[in-house]
Amino acid sequence: MRDRIRLLSEEVYSKIAAGEAIDRPAAVVRELIDNSIDAGAKEIVINVINAGMDLIAVSDDGMGIDKEDLKLSLSEHATSKIQTVDDIFSVKSMGFRGEALYSIERIAKIKIFSNTDETGQSIGYKISNDDYQIEPIAFKKGTKVTVTDLFYNLPARKNFVKSKIVELNAIKKVVIDKVLSNLNVSFALYNDDKIVFRSDGKGDFQSAFFDVYGIEERFEIKSRSAVIDDKTSMRIYYSDANVFFSSRKYQGLSVNNRAVYAGFLYSAIDAGIKNFISPGRRPLVFIELDIDPSLIDVNIHPAKKEIKFYDQQKIFESIRINLYKAFGEGIGREIFISGADDAKLYKDENNFLNFDKPASFESQKKYFDYLVENDSTKEIIDNEYIDGKNYKILGSVFENYIIIEKESKIFFIDQHAAAEAIIYADKKSKYEKTKTIEKLIIPIIFEVPNWNETTERKIETLNKNGFLIERQEGTTLSLREAPEVLINRKDYDSIIETILAYLEKDFGDKDNIVNDVLIEASCKEAIKKGDSLNLLEISEIVDKYFEKNITNCPHGRPAHFELSEENLEKYFQRRK
Repeated sequence: MRDRIRLLSEEVYSKIAAGEAIDRPAAVVRELIDNSIDAGAKEIVINVINAGMDLIAVSDDGMGIDKEDLKLSLSEHATSKIQTVDDIFSVKSMGFRGEALYSIERIAKIKIFSNTDETGQSIGYKISNDDYQIEPIAFKKGTKVTVTDLFYNLPARKNFVKSKIVELNAIKKVVIDKVLSNLNVSFALYNDDKIVFRSDGKGDFQSAFFDVYGIEERFEIKSRSAVIDDKTSMRIYYSDANVFFSSRKYQGLSVNNRAVYAGFLYSAIDAGIKNFISPGRRPLVFIELDIDPSLIDVNIHPAKKEIKFYDQQKIFESIRINLYKAFGEGIGREIFISGADDAKLYKDENNFLNFDKPASFESQKKYFDYLVENDSTKEIIDNEYIDGKNYKILGSVFENYIIIEKESKIFFIDQHAAAEAIIYADKKSKYEKTKTIEKLIIPIIFEVPNWNETTERKIETLNKNGFLIERQEGTTLSLREAPEVLINRKDYDSIIETILAYLEKDFGDKDNIVNDVLIEASCKEAIKKGDSLNLLEISEIVDKYFEKNITNCPHGRPAHFELSEENLEKYFQRRK
């Protein structure tokens, strides 16, 4: 018999709604911190026990909640942020829909302690969802919220909570985002009553960044401000081009003091820096946007983690242009050789080595005027031959094929295949010389999404070939040791991607698994089709390519095609 449609009870739908926003301990931490920031807090302390499953406590020195409001704080649809429908689209405060406390109390045990008296003389109050009674207590100005027994009444949700390490890392990410988006607020994060990190709240991004990430090797973080229009302004924090990372961990966006995701962000960053930094290298870039709330939609995600801009193209272009200016000021003449750096000054979005997009008349004229003014025409024209090399760089086509002239031949070189082969040759040579195994100071914890009957056997194979991988619980693994050649770049994301690729794919040579992993790692590390290369980068690839006598990529595919002058003349029937 077919099930009939029926209305859900209030208890059921309230739990479903709460579960949409509160899906893990980190979500509770996020919402409680947002409420503290909305309350004007300048100091926020977070303490979690057992990665938040046993206890989450957030204390602040904000304005507090008075007795009457405290009675309403755990009620559905109770908020200080929204009064009319229009407010939904203009709210600039943090908490989602103003119902964070109610959503939490539906799926956990919660207690709230608060006092609004700045003198500290009056009595504060406490409320919990045990009995919803207001009790007077001695408490300083501010608010403390404690959450215990998370998902006690939603066992199915509890089953989806990850390992302790994974959940703690998610909490750390939430707090780090809050720190970098609210530089004038000090934060302290404790795990099992031990300090994880602390920020001073003095408004300095560089200080806050190193406080939360704990990177030992310090570097300068620069900033650049820009006014986009009368309703939008921007500040960009960025590292020098010679400071870069292998992942986008240190790239982010904050809108109105909230760290958010915007799908176009990474494309905008890449577009702004592509002329100055090699593909695959990720500098620190953190963007603060202050924008009129009416120009964004914060209601496309239950927790406002993702937002929509009504004029996304304007924001994209502003990020791209300002990053272009920022990196161009610092390194424009350092990363190119001879006269090529002068050419770079007027490249803009047109690459004079890229035949896929012809330069516009305006950019050609501007560049020619510049050459005449600086009397550097001959240097640029002769620059196709670089530093006495025995080849001439002609350019690139189809976003992948480098074209050079060498010894009466034209070579079409697959940039990805060539780079992959070069990296593989270097890695293999180093490994065969030393076969050094390196122990990681801090194990890397990762999840295997597609666990099957062959996974454990493959882990055993890895452990016999220079790796030490241990199973934690469920599908969670920890990497403790690996061949030094794989981890000397500290590219841990790539290492894990490589291991996961091996665990999920059917690699051919099971007797030489390290070689298989070296091939996979080289493929991931190499530049890709579509990556824009400057003159120096092309020259480096060509030099190493011929130096190592490469003909094929590690997977066996041809890495270049050559066309001799003789064959070309035969084609045009100039020679028999």
